[in-house]
Formats: sequence, structure tokens, C-alpha cells
Amino acid sequence: MSSDMIFPLLPAFLVGVLGASATSLGLIEGVAEGTSALLKLVAGRVADKTGRLKGLTTLGYTISGIAKPLVALATLPWHVLGVRFSDRVGKGIRSAPRDALLAASATEETMGRAFGVHRAMDTAGAMLGPLVAFAILALAPGEYRLVFGLAAIPALLSVFVLIAFVRDRRPESLPANADPSLAGAGQLGGKFWKLLAIVAVFSLGNSSDAFALLRAQDLGVPAALLPILWFGFNTLYTAVAWRSGGWSDRVGRRRVLVVGLLIYAASYAAFAAAGNVWQVVGAFALYGLYYGFTEGVLRAAIADAVPTDRRGTAYGVYYAVTGGLALVASLGAGWLWDVYGPAVPFGMGAGLALVAALMAIVWIEGARK
Repeated sequence: MSSDMIFPLLPAFLVGVLGASATSLGLIEGVAEGTSALLKLVAGRVADKTGRLKGLTTLGYTISGIAKPLVALATLPWHVLGVRFSDRVGKGIRSAPRDALLAASATEETMGRAFGVHRAMDTAGAMLGPLVAFAILALAPGEYRLVFGLAAIPALLSVFVLIAFVRDRRPESLPANADPSLAGAGQLGGKFWKLLAIVAVFSLGNSSDAFALLRAQDLGVPAALLPILWFGFNTLYTAVAWRSGGWSDRVGRRRVLVVGLLIYAASYAAFAAAGNVWQVVGAFALYGLYYGFTEGVLRAAIADAVPTDRRGTAYGVYYAVTGGLALVASLGAGWLWDVYGPAVPFGMGAGLALVAALMAIVWIEGARK
């Protein structure tokens, strides 16, 4: 909830209030997301070695809870870079230990339900945060800093819940032949590396969601309504995600992933061609469909592609690669936007998604993989 009170307003605040360029926005978001992804690999390894799941989870949430509201004090774009970097450091530290803590707190019979509740609560926050931000701006128009400051309340409440109510758990021992470090990456197999190559091509054009929000504002969506647009996006994302995972179990990961990549290409083409508010709203609807079709299914495809005792390494490599490419994609999109206009980075993203879809059709094997 705290994150999504802030994120939909950040592009408008950076560009409209602090005078940042699209290139600066790309740098900030690329560094933030790249930092988070790379730290997930490190934090997962530390969690496996120390077993301090609650401690690492609490540390990550505390860092983010302190950092998030500091964006209210920003007067220059680089101040926002520092805040986003710190926030994503917290996310990178907490994500893998939190997932391990969830797994250790559930039984085999309730594991899927436990992670389902986690995703439901995450998305509930992503839906409530923009609504709260919209309500604040309706009462205090243009007061972005007030929204950012109040976002500290749910952020720090999450830390309180962790400290007061969550019991620490020790993870079960890894299989004797498991290697959660990067040294085990060479044993992941050809199916995984083909899938990662598809993801890498796609990720080169998959710039930060902040550019979609900036495009909406550029075409006339008032800044106060950006949280409502983000709420609608998350609502559609949630509705589709509930169904797409089960569909992939029945018809195969390949078909669902290809559909998701094609929808992404259509959404980015729509962002590139949009000329008014309603067209960009339609592009956002397609964007929500893309997320719903691909986010969970891609992680299931990774699990399909590697041995059970190599999945931790596989996900770590996946996050590291996508995190590094997030920086490249966002920097490139910002530069292309400033030099050639918004149609070029969105058009490039659509083209790379089409290439990735073709690679998926050719490389992902088996009707159910």
C-alpha cells in the first residue's frame, strides 16, 4: 500500500515539480529495480547460510519503511535517486528471506494457499494505495509531498506486525547436492538457458512502468487521476492472474507466455500510437492483461525447466539478469524519449516482444512446458 501510494505519482513529481528529464527518470528507475534484483540473489544465499529469515525480512522492510517517505523532502532529482535506491535495497534484502519464511511457516498441503494469500495481499495493497493517494490529492490538490509523507504510516505498520506477531522459522535443510550459489548455475540445463535468452531479449525493451505513467500524463491524464489509472491496471492484472496460472497447467506454459508477449507488444504499440486520453487508457488495459498472463506463468516455466534442487539458483540468476537489463532498458528508453520522442522507445519495446514471442514458439518445448 505504501509503495503504491508513491509510485503512480513519482513520474509527475519528478518531471513536473523537480524538472527532471525522461533520461533521469530512466536512470532512477533502472538503478532502483536493478539494485533490487541483484540483491535478491545475495540475500537468498545469506538466508540459506544463516537461517535468519525473520531478521533479514525485518531489516529489509525497515530500510524501505524509513526510505520511502523521504521522497517528500526531495528538492532535486538525485535526491529521489537516493531514496529509490535505498527503498529497493530494502526490497532486495527482504524478498528471498520473506518467501523462505512463508514456506517454512506453511505445510506442504497449504504451501500454494500461503503464497496465494501473499499475492492477494500484495495486490490488495497495490489497489488500495492509489485510492488513498487519490483521496488525499482530492482534499489537498497538488500536495504530492503530503502523500509521500503519509505513506510512512502503512510502511512502518508492516515492520510493527513483523516484530510483534511473526514467529521466526528455520528453513528445512537443502538437499545434499543442492548448490544455491552461482556456482551451480552451470547445471541448470539447456531448457533454462533458452528460456532466459527469451526473457533477456524481451527485457531489453521492457522499460520501467514509470514511462507508461509519464506517457499517460503527457497525453492529458491529470496527475491526480494517475493513481486511479494505476488502480484499474492492478485490478485487471489481479483478475487475469487468478486464471492464467490454471490455464497454463492445462494448455502449457508456452501458449500462455506467447499470448502474454503478444499482448505486451500490442500494449506498447498502443502507447506509441496513442494520441488522446482514452487511447492511453486502452493501452493500460492491455498492459494489465500482459502482466496477468505472464508474471506467475513465467516463474512456473522456470520451475519446469530446472531440477527441483536447482530452483533457488535458477531464480537468483533470473533476477540478476532481468535486474541488470532493467537498468539498460530504462536508461535507453529515457534517452530515446528525450531525443526522438515517446513513440520510439515504446515501438522498440513492442518489436523486441514480438521477437521474444517467436523465440518462445520455436524454443520452448512440449505442449505443457
